[in-house]
Amino acid sequence: MAKKKRTRVKRHTTTRSSRSGNRRWFLFFLLPVLVIGVVGVFYNPKTASVLGASTVAFRQGDTSWNAIPGAAAYNIYYKAAADRAFIHSVPRLPASITSYTIGYLKKGVQYQYIVTALDSSGKEFWSSGVKWMTNYR
Repeated sequence: MAKKKRTRVKRHTTTRSSRSGNRRWFLFFLLPVLVIGVVGVFYNPKTASVLGASTVAFRQGDTSWNAIPGAAAYNIYYKAAADRAFIHSVPRLPASITSYTIGYLKKGVQYQYIVTALDSSGKEFWSSGVKWMTNYR
């Protein structure tokens, strides 16, 4: 009787490194997508509510000024009342505008603003005094 030749069948085994690679793929790519999808279902940007907790995170403030003769545009500089410098701005508003609503202001914070007028060359030639924003909503 002839001996049967044994053939070895190579089994596919998952090595530890490939299993951890799959775990890494899940943690870095799939998990954030799932979390964003779930939060997106319950998130309302107007009220910043997540899972039913409804609180307004931002509000808006109104600014206004009188038209200045010779103004080609206006700049608005604004800051939280506690800040030292006017670090935010709304540049180059058309001269036809004499009021503007600024959005995304922090809730519970009072803001101040200054309006400057620009001539046709872009130089500021007039500045209002410091004013308080009104009509927070």
